[in-house]
Amino acid sequence: MKIHTFLLPFSTLAYQIGAQFGSPYDGDIDLGRPPKCEEIKVPMCQGIGYNYTSMEISPFHLQTQMEVIAEAHQFYVLVQKGCSAELRPFLCGMYTPVCMPDYHKFLPPCRFLCERARAGCEPIMNEHGFEWPEKMNCELLPENQLCNDFGRKEIELSAQIPSTDSRSSSCRNCQCSRHLIDLSKSSQNFEADLRAWTTGGVSGCARTCQSPFLTQDERRFLDSWVLSGAVIVAIATVIVLGTFCLDPQRFSYPERPILYLSLCYLFIAAGYILRYSVGSDSISCDAAHPERLALPGRGTAYCNLVFVLTYYFGMASSIWWVMLTFAWFLAAGMKWSCEAISNYSSYMHAVAWTIPALQTILIMVTNQVDGDPFLGICSVGNNNIEQMHTFILAPLVVYLSAGGLFLIVGFFSLFRIRNTMKKQQDRETKKLEKLIIKIAIFSVLYMIPASIQVFCYFYESEFREAWEKELNCHNCGSRFDETSYLIIFLKPAMSFLVGIAAATWICCDKTLRTWKRMCCRQSPAALSTTTTSTLSNSTFSQPLNRHYEFEYTDYYAQATSARQPFLS
Repeated sequence: MKIHTFLLPFSTLAYQIGAQFGSPYDGDIDLGRPPKCEEIKVPMCQGIGYNYTSMEISPFHLQTQMEVIAEAHQFYVLVQKGCSAELRPFLCGMYTPVCMPDYHKFLPPCRFLCERARAGCEPIMNEHGFEWPEKMNCELLPENQLCNDFGRKEIELSAQIPSTDSRSSSCRNCQCSRHLIDLSKSSQNFEADLRAWTTGGVSGCARTCQSPFLTQDERRFLDSWVLSGAVIVAIATVIVLGTFCLDPQRFSYPERPILYLSLCYLFIAAGYILRYSVGSDSISCDAAHPERLALPGRGTAYCNLVFVLTYYFGMASSIWWVMLTFAWFLAAGMKWSCEAISNYSSYMHAVAWTIPALQTILIMVTNQVDGDPFLGICSVGNNNIEQMHTFILAPLVVYLSAGGLFLIVGFFSLFRIRNTMKKQQDRETKKLEKLIIKIAIFSVLYMIPASIQVFCYFYESEFREAWEKELNCHNCGSRFDETSYLIIFLKPAMSFLVGIAAATWICCDKTLRTWKRMCCRQSPAALSTTTTSTLSNSTFSQPLNRHYEFEYTDYYAQATSARQPFLS
């Protein structure tokens, strides 16, 4: 940095000469024909996010890239000094404009690139007696229309960590960004408590209904992806529920909770589909001020409905996962029969439906329901990280851990049974192995997406405040980069994968035969005969019971006559 400081006066001298005698800015360039694109050869602009430029659309009317090198590299020391991560993409957007064969005009860099570059570098220039060049006036650049932000990702990748002193100074000079809503300057009569609302380290600053971190293309892609996932989940869960209606005997305990888990995800999918049916403006936006994101307790009726569908049934599905693994544990580890487990099913229902209801009621009574600027739904913790930790992260971690613990113990029991059956050369060992593989596949398809979903919530809770602070305080927070976008993208996707995982349990020939009988309208007598035959030959009907009789003769001698297979 000492070398940079030493060379800065010479660099800024050349900078001022270029500003005074260089060509003026002309942003209204329309060739009326495809431009002649050429590969970028300016060293400073290589790898900026696009590879081709054209001097025909240069706003400074430069003829060759050699002229660009001579003029643009006057700024190189400022770029190296790192006064602003936006300086390099801004300069390249001006000096090496992006060239697209089907676009005939000059595509100027977005104004926010210029404003951030100027905010970061102009104070350094002023220290050496120079002004920001007039030909790079940020007011000349577009704000709410098509512009070049190809370098936005490059900003996040190439941003340098400023010194502690500069970060502290930046954090003390925070102002409500133009991407947010300054409540203190609003002409509307906002309540006093809203004026004290803090976003990104600035009081009286509220978030817009649409997230400023996503471009229009990114938002459209995220919307289409989430809607597609919701529709797929709805179809998968309807198939599971339909299979149960056609063949109820297949869903005896301990796998009956899979049915209720699927039911939960059907309602979750309905919540997302409702969001896209009525539009995010009617859900995640403030009821009184649609331009603003719904603050806690200020959402619409649709907001509360979508919250109940996605949150209540989301938590209920997590508890039904615990009930499923607990039932497996009772069957494999504690040697309970399906009738014994079924006798306690009312307690499972009480726990699985009541606990999420209490959570949901507590959130709504305390007015903690707020809008999600990324997904356009209503949930909890979007404006308060502590609420996210309390009502989302903590319950999910507890439920996932409890289910995983029961699952591990159950697996050990199944393997122990398998080893005993092998020693006794039981011919049903292969059926038990198929059961173990089936449970393992289902568990992996559930545990991995659920764990990733928890990680996504944790990542968002750690960095969201820093994302917002970066909008208001330059070089003070953390930029919303590609990893952040991936996290926002994965959060609903992993939830949908968990819902789809429930459908994998019925992916077998028996399901096809069940639906075939329904489609062919087989007679009730034939259907009953076929179903009875199928159950008698079920994968889970006899092998484990036979093993239990091998290992626990005294216990099962008393109960065998009244017991049925505990897995179907």
